[in-house]
Amino acid sequence: MVIFKKYRKTPSLLKSSKAIAIPVTFLILFVSMTLLVTVTYYFSITQINSKIAILKVSAAEQEMVSLEKVLHFVAWSPGSYQIYSFGDYGGTLNVSPNSRNLALTLKDNNNFSDTFFNASIGKIVYDLPPSSEYQDNLFLSGDNRAILNQSNSVMDQVYVFKTITGYGVSISYRPLVGTTSSNSVVGPALNNLKVYIVSLLTSQDTSQQGQTRLKVSSNEITTETNCFNFSSSIKTLTITAYLDGNTGSITVPILSNAQGASVNIETLTCKIEVDPVGWQ
Repeated sequence: MVIFKKYRKTPSLLKSSKAIAIPVTFLILFVSMTLLVTVTYYFSITQINSKIAILKVSAAEQEMVSLEKVLHFVAWSPGSYQIYSFGDYGGTLNVSPNSRNLALTLKDNNNFSDTFFNASIGKIVYDLPPSSEYQDNLFLSGDNRAILNQSNSVMDQVYVFKTITGYGVSISYRPLVGTTSSNSVVGPALNNLKVYIVSLLTSQDTSQQGQTRLKVSSNEITTETNCFNFSSSIKTLTITAYLDGNTGSITVPILSNAQGASVNIETLTCKIEVDPVGWQ
């Protein structure tokens, strides 16, 4: 007699495989979710930091524009001053009175040439944080001309520029020229040229981080006169400005008669002092 035995497949292996698969699946999901959250958090923080940096750069720009308005307010009013609180935007505020050299030369159409002014006039620079990215040579006020002869032009130059470590915002000034003339019955025709210069040379050479309290004062206006006589008739003269590597020229009309022309150049320098002061 043949006896048939039925063998039932044991479920232990199947149950064991299922028992292992479920924790592994949850582990994979947990790792994936953790990685996704980490990457999302990283990019979110990067975007937030980038926006914060952009806001700080924009705020620093406006702060420099506001500081220039204070300088403009006290300029040409000796004895006047204002206290200004400069905010903290993660950079460094530098007052450099011995930088930005200005040379002014008077020329005619022949071989005459005379340099009647040559000195440093200074500038103020706010060095932005090294991580800041920006477009350089962006003018927030003024333009790139080195010299002006229009009464409605602004003498200031507030602009963003490239530095060794990143970018900076600068406040500086360029000269402005005005002319008047009158004919003379006796002798050559008289021409008066006035050159206006704003100088920060009397300021302290300082470098400040964080919030800074500044005293902006107008000390004095100095005048220097140079006289030039031309025996022949001339119609124009050229004043060329060499300003910290930038060159510009203007042509001024000259009145002359049979005796020639006499040209007086009066250089008026407004000396503004910008110094850090303590908190009171």
